[in-house]
Amino acid sequence: MVILLVCAIALILLSKIIVSRYPDAVDQLISDVFVDFFFELDAAMIGAAVTVLLINRSALKQTQANIELRHEIERRIAARQDRSGS
Repeated sequence: MVILLVCAIALILLSKIIVSRYPDAVDQLISDVFVDFFFELDAAMIGAAVTVLLINRSALKQTQANIELRHEIERRIAARQDRSGS
């Protein structure tokens, strides 16, 4: 995920460098296309990184809930076996 954020920052810097290099109108048009492309690409990368972070956080919570449920089920099974064995 850190790699995605670093790539996104690099693309932002690249888009700023492209803007400052071309003063001519045709070159400026081409520059604007590349700037828009890189800006959208880095916005997508940041969105992907945030999505991965949120999914990971949700998965960790679900894993913890599953472990707690498993322990509760094991406790109930053991209690039932103790009652039936007595």
